[in-house]
Amino acid sequence: MTTPGTSGTPSSGSVHKITSLPCGPRSKYVVLAFWIIVLASTWPRGNVGALVKIFEDTGPALLYSALAVVVVLLLIYRSPLLWLLAVTCAAGALGTAHAVLYPLTRHGLTITGQSWDILVVLVVGASTGYALLLVARYREELLRNADRHRAMAVALYRAWPAIIATAATVVTGMLCLLVAESTHISGLGPVVAIGIAVGLLVTITLLPALLVMCGPCGRYANPGTAPQAQRLAG
Repeated sequence: MTTPGTSGTPSSGSVHKITSLPCGPRSKYVVLAFWIIVLASTWPRGNVGALVKIFEDTGPALLYSALAVVVVLLLIYRSPLLWLLAVTCAAGALGTAHAVLYPLTRHGLTITGQSWDILVVLVVGASTGYALLLVARYREELLRNADRHRAMAVALYRAWPAIIATAATVVTGMLCLLVAESTHISGLGPVVAIGIAVGLLVTITLLPALLVMCGPCGRYANPGTAPQAQRLAG
């Protein structure tokens, strides 16, 4: 028999602190409202035009890539809802990153069309990858905790060190491009770094809130998991 806090499971005090984060019964609504305000206020700032231009420049290649990502997420999640939450968060991260970068172009930051293309691919890829880590942990905890808020709190507690470390590695590597002599390459570094940072922030705040708010619809991707969770919980 294991003792809480000694075998990798957070103690009750740790979990109590975590429940004040995005997955809390009340704080999840605060997080959702915050991101709605952020996206509503940032997306009009050239984001729609920029994204349309990217799809026009890349032609069908980017669209086919996006469809391929959706298919892969459907195969992994086996749920018609979970993949949509992951893609929604990735799109929100991309839009917010565009809004943050757009004013910086007026202050000397060089952003080329290729930089925008790379930003789209990396932000969407990284954000969905972080979502996979978090959702996998969430599923595991739902086998142990009937309360989805507590399950997400523990899942977030266990997953975010790996997620943050992964994002920090990419951000650090991208910032190393600042020393490049070419302005196109040196400008790519902060562009991708900001995009990855925003994707990280969305993954550890908005995604947990959405998963918890979805209730049973966001719990089980495998039809056999729900009964197993009920047996373990009851």
